[in-house]
Amino acid sequence: MDYLHSQGYRLIKSTPREYRLEEHDSLVISNNRWHWFSRDMGGNTLDFLIKYEGKSFNEAVRILTGRELQRFTAKPRDIFISEDYAESKEENVTELVLPPKARDYRRVSAYLNKTRKIDASIIADMMHLEKLYQSEQGNCVFVGTDKDGNIRFACERGTFSGVSYRRDCPGSDKRFCFHMEGRSNLLYVFEAPIDAMSHATLFKMKKLDYTEDHRISLGCLGNAALKQYLLDRPEIRNVILCLDNDRWGRAASAKFMQELKEKGYAVLEEFSRGKDYNDDLVALAKSKSLNMVLE
Repeated sequence: MDYLHSQGYRLIKSTPREYRLEEHDSLVISNNRWHWFSRDMGGNTLDFLIKYEGKSFNEAVRILTGRELQRFTAKPRDIFISEDYAESKEENVTELVLPPKARDYRRVSAYLNKTRKIDASIIADMMHLEKLYQSEQGNCVFVGTDKDGNIRFACERGTFSGVSYRRDCPGSDKRFCFHMEGRSNLLYVFEAPIDAMSHATLFKMKKLDYTEDHRISLGCLGNAALKQYLLDRPEIRNVILCLDNDRWGRAASAKFMQELKEKGYAVLEEFSRGKDYNDDLVALAKSKSLNMVLE
């Protein structure tokens, strides 16, 4: 808990002895140990730095022994927030800090296209719209804007194999997560940007215009981004919930569906066959490759 506080992580208190990470609320902290249920990983503080933050063993040890901790504790912040945060007031946070851009985006393009199987033209479109870029560290940076085009949110996703790294950038406003603007009155809702782009790729594979409909990433299982997106676009009256196909995603989907129906929206659920739509896309790509070899 001391380390999380020093890093500025936000936590939601779910029980007297249990907290959830606000950016990934399926990650639970209890008794100074953590478990990320949706990724089936966990451990102690050292494991958190290595498995979640992507640090090397030596770097993690140096940080936890205090040699590098001062730079994190220079500006402590209150990280505890109420459970109704997603429906509450604007957050008093520091100015959004975007990761520095790399000279080129080749690593991110290769990762999303070759590993995640996302269509190259969709990747290029997101980069052209400045909703996606590569950081100097080689991570994917997904950008979210408000209705006027002002950058209000950014999150990072690691691209190195064998290392799971993801975080919301400091100062991000969860009401304005990554989205893919459409023209229709239909909105697809996902947990992560990669799932939204994967779904768009599946549309394109079916010869459909992926730019017709709206797609939004919630950045977790909170509804702040969904509520804001619908508020800013009153023309949207149809919503399809495409959250992860696990017990947390299904529970959140059921809750959102009830809330939206009460407000007069037409709502459907479309769960992926695998855990999420990127799993489905990767499986389909592998199947196509295998069929080509067999032919």
